[in-house]
Amino acid sequence: MYLHRLNFAKAKDLATEFIAANPDDYRGYYFLAAAKDGLQENGALQLAGESLRRKPDFAASHALLGKILLRESDLEAAVRSFQQAIRYRPNLTQAHLQLAQAYRKLGRAADAEREFAIVRELKDKEAQPVPVLSYHRGHQK
Repeated sequence: MYLHRLNFAKAKDLATEFIAANPDDYRGYYFLAAAKDGLQENGALQLAGESLRRKPDFAASHALLGKILLRESDLEAAVRSFQQAIRYRPNLTQAHLQLAQAYRKLGRAADAEREFAIVRELKDKEAQPVPVLSYHRGHQK
């Protein structure tokens, strides 16, 4: 929740406390990595790796790792991370967007355009109203 509101300092504190209480849980390392990344502090890359060592199929950690690698210009490794994130969570819009950006930087225009098209499709789906099923008991007039 604090990450969504961009309160990275509070998220960092909470994640640190969570890790102290639950050192084997992957989530604390992910949230601490995301907070440190948001604060532009060192250590986010290693923490994302710690999260993945505990839960290798956690898409958000793969996407965060890719984001950091992309920023550090390790483009091939970033692509692999984004592909893993998408493998585990195909509708992760941000991973598709950043994968497209990595492809563009690598000069892979066709791959980039394919990913941008997927981003547009996912955004269109997100904008659609969610159907609601109403259930009524008893006699209705």
